[in-house]
Amino acid sequence: MPVAEPARACAVRATALRKAFPSKGGRVEALRGIDLSIAAGQIYGFLGPNGAGKTTSFHIVVGLISPDSGTIRVDDEDITNLPMYQRARRGISYL
Repeated sequence: MPVAEPARACAVRATALRKAFPSKGGRVEALRGIDLSIAAGQIYGFLGPNGAGKTTSFHIVVGLISPDSGTIRVDDEDITNLPMYQRARRGISYL
């Protein structure tokens, strides 16, 4: 019988993320209330069609752009309004 692995703590949690961008016809919603949980030590990938919000979600989590609403927490600390360099000090960065 397989042994269940212990549950991993949630290292990154994004809740109710929303982001809209200006467009010729007004505004386009890139994210509409996205929730995301990433366990410590896990590797995740986003899959979806063009315009699905993959890059926007990533850019918000690493701090390249700010969400219109919603929160991002790392180890239960709210980092939603932290600049990118302070997020990098907490282990969130990209290449």
